[in-house]
Amino acid sequence: MNDFKIICFNSKNQPIQIDNLISCKFNSSINIPSDFLEFSAVVYSYVTDIISIKVYSNSTIIFNGIIDMLSLEAPSDNHFILHISSRNKSSAYMLDNEVRPSTYTNVSSNDIFTRHCKPFGISSFIIPSNKILPSLNIKKGASHWSVVDLFCKLAFQKSPFFISNSSSISLNPFNTKNHLFSTISKADSIPFSNATFISKRDKIISKIYVKTGSSSYGSLYNVSLNNKFAESLKIIRKRYFNYPHEWLSNPSLSAKYYVNKSLIYSNQIVLSIPFIPSISIGDSASFISPYSSLKNLYIGDISISISNKKISSTIILLDKKFII
Repeated sequence: MNDFKIICFNSKNQPIQIDNLISCKFNSSINIPSDFLEFSAVVYSYVTDIISIKVYSNSTIIFNGIIDMLSLEAPSDNHFILHISSRNKSSAYMLDNEVRPSTYTNVSSNDIFTRHCKPFGISSFIIPSNKILPSLNIKKGASHWSVVDLFCKLAFQKSPFFISNSSSISLNPFNTKNHLFSTISKADSIPFSNATFISKRDKIISKIYVKTGSSSYGSLYNVSLNNKFAESLKIIRKRYFNYPHEWLSNPSLSAKYYVNKSLIYSNQIVLSIPFIPSISIGDSASFISPYSSLKNLYIGDISISISNKKISSTIILLDKKFII
């Protein structure tokens, strides 16, 4: 079994190593900024003072989180069962904290980093620093992450991505590493026990009409956007789109993201692997087997499950052409 280690920390920053793991689930997705971890373990002391957690795989940290939920069962006199749910620290803080509703004027990339990223431990903001938006509307209920997301989409026509292993935010979701997943024996390939090919079409939008007026009459939906990929699959799914107020400066761009979001998981390769591979979200990938050979892929989701000291990983490979 991989060198998989969970270490909790109390309010005095003292480490508490978890040795008797019952079960564990870890999920990371390129489209969800905060990784998630939950586990159950046997402990032999009354331990409730836990405020953070780190997880290592083969001596490399793969998770640094805050505690969302902790419970302690006492089924017998000599041990307890500890249950913990946790999310990645920096991104969880960005998601959980609201921003004062306001309108920014002449806001720059550096302003966004200083106000909405740096206070939560984000180490770097890997986007052009000199970009300025003349206006940015912050609605009630917006989180710090949603402000960053909106700024990047309006300023660069790209989504921001949280890079968990470096606590950074980037416009480029793809890492320099490239992995080959293959059942054909090669020294540099990652083997898998099962592969499932999924073509998910129930959410794909073929055409969207964007509202261009202030009333609800259909004649005011005068801007439309066609999805050529949907057309190639003979999919007919039309929508009428009322853009959010914060997209007032570019409603057509808002509609474009709405359509593209329906495409992200349209083509998937789901791999089952009986160990924890040394990979990260955003790594490039290729797939080779006796029946198929595919390139231009990336690692979009990683799920790790541990039960009875047995490890299983589920990796989802996605098509790079559908990234937004």
